[in-house]
Amino acid sequence: FFSNFWIAKMVWTESLPALAIITGAIALSGFGLDTLHKFFNNGKPRRWGVDTWDKNMMDRDKRITGSVNEQTSDLDFAKGQ
Repeated sequence: FFSNFWIAKMVWTESLPALAIITGAIALSGFGLDTLHKFFNNGKPRRWGVDTWDKNMMDRDKRITGSVNEQTSDLDFAKGQ
């Protein structure tokens, strides 16, 4: 009897603070992950759909520049040895 009584007396606006908290938490986690990905990728967005060619090019960039996410035209190979 009492459970139906309390449900009938609730107003739909009472759910708005909970909706705002849940929406804020999901948005914060999404923006936070995007920020972390850009931080660790030198300001570039996260890579997705990486195939064998991309992995080979990232390995080449790592050997030449020391970073997977950067390319350079300064090819000083003796610097790495």
